[in-house]
Amino acid sequence: MASGSDLRLVSVWHGPEGVRELHYSLYNNGKTAISDFTFCLTGTLWLTGQGSVRGGTVVRSLSNFIEIKPDVLELANVWTFAISGLNEWPRHSGDGAKSAYVRLSSGEIIEVGVQPMTRSHSASNVGTLSKPARRGNPVDARDRPPMSLSVIPFPNVASVAISPLPAGDLAIELGDEADTGAYALSTAVDALARRVTHHQAPIFVAAESGRSGFRRLVLSQASDQRLGRDGYKLTFDGVLVQMEAQTKAGFAYGLITLAQMIIGARTAPDRFGFPVRGTIADVPRFDWRGLEVDVARTFYPVAELKSIMDVQAWLKLNVLHLHLTDDEGWRIEVDGYPEIAEIAAWRGHDLPLPPLLGSPHSPYGGAYSADEIRDLTKHGDQFGITLVPEVDIPGHAHAALVALPQLREPGDGGGYHSIQGFFGNALNPCLPATYDFLDAVFTSVASRFASDLIHIGGDEIAADTWAQSPAVKAAIGVRGLKRTGDLQALIIDNVHVKLKAMGKRTVVWEDALRSASLDPQTTTAVVWQHPERAFELAERGFDVVLAPGNAYYLDMASSSEWRSPGGHWAGPVSLEQTYDFEPGLGWPAELLPKLRGVQACIWGEHMVDRSRFDTLVFPRIYAYAERAWIDRTTKDFEGFLTRLKFSTAQVNRAAETLA
Repeated sequence: MASGSDLRLVSVWHGPEGVRELHYSLYNNGKTAISDFTFCLTGTLWLTGQGSVRGGTVVRSLSNFIEIKPDVLELANVWTFAISGLNEWPRHSGDGAKSAYVRLSSGEIIEVGVQPMTRSHSASNVGTLSKPARRGNPVDARDRPPMSLSVIPFPNVASVAISPLPAGDLAIELGDEADTGAYALSTAVDALARRVTHHQAPIFVAAESGRSGFRRLVLSQASDQRLGRDGYKLTFDGVLVQMEAQTKAGFAYGLITLAQMIIGARTAPDRFGFPVRGTIADVPRFDWRGLEVDVARTFYPVAELKSIMDVQAWLKLNVLHLHLTDDEGWRIEVDGYPEIAEIAAWRGHDLPLPPLLGSPHSPYGGAYSADEIRDLTKHGDQFGITLVPEVDIPGHAHAALVALPQLREPGDGGGYHSIQGFFGNALNPCLPATYDFLDAVFTSVASRFASDLIHIGGDEIAADTWAQSPAVKAAIGVRGLKRTGDLQALIIDNVHVKLKAMGKRTVVWEDALRSASLDPQTTTAVVWQHPERAFELAERGFDVVLAPGNAYYLDMASSSEWRSPGGHWAGPVSLEQTYDFEPGLGWPAELLPKLRGVQACIWGEHMVDRSRFDTLVFPRIYAYAERAWIDRTTKDFEGFLTRLKFSTAQVNRAAETLA
């Protein structure tokens, strides 16, 4: 019998642009032929209603999952087939298959190795990825720039004299007057530095009688109200370092800045030093410095989410937006609906939800328990990170509808595909069962998450959603509803009112505000498609967070080259493009307070493994984090590249990306 290592899938796109057909060859390099089998694959492209397979017959398909019965009776050497009528034509090699396997008639499953897709109409199938754009010429070793500080994001105001860190100056000593809270926070930052940078030497140590040569740190409560919630001030006078802040988060950020400077001065002494005189007064530009992580499509265990939060803390990002639900999975338990955690949270070959987006044939997924959410909340509290949960409604609900068929109306033929290829994926606004479910969902979410912010989605509702629903047709006649947006608003408005009664604020994607009549005083809009809409929404009184796909979507490919991994609809998004995007440009001063902040997004379609995650997210997350913190007058791309490349005060893989 063939083994997984014997079977290999090769795919080719023959092009040219616009051709939505892929050609595949499944090779059996084993000694034994296999027969009576079906072949399954997942990717990011999906078969439309006009699609077809040459060389086989479609057994079933759902979005990007397809199962094919081959025309060949047995696979001794190679079976070739083609899939046409895809929803898109490929832009990158990663648009091909992400996972594949063979299922025998006995039920046995054999994994298939998947090679990156090639293209036959171009000579650039093989080659190296381009480096991020750089301005200017390389710096000659004989003409290096002045010694600087290894800090990302760079402080907004830094007026300091810098010198090399003496060889014996290994750490910063907390003064005798430091209380237990200061010791605990410095210990937490020390541990954070070890986790993020793999730099093991201690940075902060307790005062010890008779010891000399260390910098001495004194912490005090700030009287300067301008420092606000997240700001801090560092004053350097020889061996004495004075830190002022108003909150725990401000002290944590000041300690992180000191830790980054120490690590940089230790590991790259020819480039980076430590202040001996002067002041750093650092207040972030934005209150909301967010990172969205799509845990619905790609499931991250709690330990992995904590690692992501560590990177956030190191970069002074303070909001973790968890995209908990989507068509491909549901990641939070719902009281009274055990099917959600038992069915909607899992994908696999013999499960109601098949493998999708590169997930394996074996069961994949999970739902976060109340205890796990408390654990994540506690981890974030150390460094001022707020968890914002998202349950995306009324669309993107395929997983929930599979687990709870009672939420589908008998006689509703669906009649539409979502943009991701799911048929009939929206909750019905005219069924009482919908509102019973949503009451349970948001009561469960509100009880588990401490934040007063709850994101309810509201994006990507197709124009013909609910067009075949008898209940909707009846309601349209009675209630005077005229369009899909009116129907969507029934659900969005209903949940908004309930959240407001719970003392929660609503967060939505910009799409929801095209129809829903939400209270601007208790609603924040996240603008992802049309940055120019942010100004309009701010004029209407909404708080706005900018998350533009063409600058802050870290799942987008960083270049247009064939081998560059990631998505393409908003890309390519280069490192410099992320750094240079300017939020609020041209806004009148009176509206700028409505621009709460910015957010980078890590969507899950292309995050098939940790290596792909690292390649896509790093180093762009550093560029984003710096711009989320610093004012537009402080930005310096060349200086950022120097700090990114030469400082080990970053995750190692990020530095390697630019090596």
